[in-house]
Amino acid sequence: MLAHSGTPDEQVAMFMVVAGLWVGWAGLSRLRGRGFPRLPLSGAWVLSGLGITIVFAGLILPRQFMRPSPANVTPGA
Repeated sequence: MLAHSGTPDEQVAMFMVVAGLWVGWAGLSRLRGRGFPRLPLSGAWVLSGLGITIVFAGLILPRQFMRPSPANVTPGA
């Protein structure tokens, strides 16, 4: 049981990082010849790039766009 599950934007970011690592691992495994033999090499390159992009998005974007701006916060709330 987790002591702190975090806010919804933190949970989405965590999911994106884990998903990106998994997708990148699948692509890298195929490029190294250690798994996924039916996956074409071009697909492995796409998965590797997609994994990096998803991890980057999970780490950077929530901090940029999911925080309320001071103009949207009502006083006393």
